Amino acid sequence: MSVHSRAFSSEDDYSRMRWLVAEHVARNRALNYATLGDLDWWRFPHDDQGEITSAHLWFDETDRLVAFAWPSGDQVDLITDADHTDLQDEMLTWAEEHRLRAGGEGDDAPTLTAWAFEQDNGRSTLLAARGYERTGFVFCHRARRLDTPIPVPFPNLPARYTLDQMHDEFIESRAAAQRDAFQSTKMTATRYRRLKNAPTYRPDLDLVVRDNDGEVAAFALVWFDESNRAGTFEPVGTRHAHHRRGLARALLFEGMHRLQALGATTAFVISACDGEAANGLYDAANMWIVARNCAWAKHLSERAAGYATLR
Repeated sequence: MSVHSRAFSSEDDYSRMRWLVAEHVARNRALNYATLGDLDWWRFPHDDQGEITSAHLWFDETDRLVAFAWPSGDQVDLITDADHTDLQDEMLTWAEEHRLRAGGEGDDAPTLTAWAFEQDNGRSTLLAARGYERTGFVFCHRARRLDTPIPVPFPNLPARYTLDQMHDEFIESRAAAQRDAFQSTKMTATRYRRLKNAPTYRPDLDLVVRDNDGEVAAFALVWFDESNRAGTFEPVGTRHAHHRRGLARALLFEGMHRLQALGATTAFVISACDGEAANGLYDAANMWIVARNCAWAKHLSERAAGYATLR
């Protein structure tokens, strides 16, 4: 079966990538390497658009997208349909070549990180064979079915707080809340406004808790995949001054109720497996671990074997 590949070239390609991810979720459900919400989150808030123009796409003989590799910095995400997992070896060769060309570490051995579920024996075996080593960093993929009763968030919300959805006047405060929650400088009001252009973004699923001063104290952004009747929480956070008040849990429950109203049957969330606070939050919301996605790293000490010779 003939397969050809080329670089990302247009917004039409992003639509194709979104279609493939939706198919991937439909086939794998909780054992998915990305959801539509993940894809939009990886791209839209970033000044470089998540390096989307660096992505490389593989097509079958009918020009249907069957796989893509999306590099970002020192890591790469690989998505294939169920019938073309054999392309992963070629995709890694391309990704290693791309990483070496991009450089950026100031030494002769840049590192490339790829991801494999513990249950994905094929990909794990391939990574090991190519010289990757499993690191200690693992993402926990969690899910909750939405066909069971979900607590109402409001009775448990302290009186000084108000649960709301995002409005433009909250953007500065919302961006500041994320910087505080994650101790990061990445999110700005400009980036947040850009995020709102994502195809999956819905203001009614962009939830916040405000304090008596009107400042955003906690937030949960929910992405709804209508075709798969699934929602993804990304990101969820609370300002440090407002911890241990049940705010994030209230947002999770409110998000689940809104997803139910839209016909969703499943809610997903991802967090670092060693995050004690996140584990406590998601356990309390009955979002159980369904898969562990492990980081595999390789030092690229020499040129990857001739991608130019591949189809």
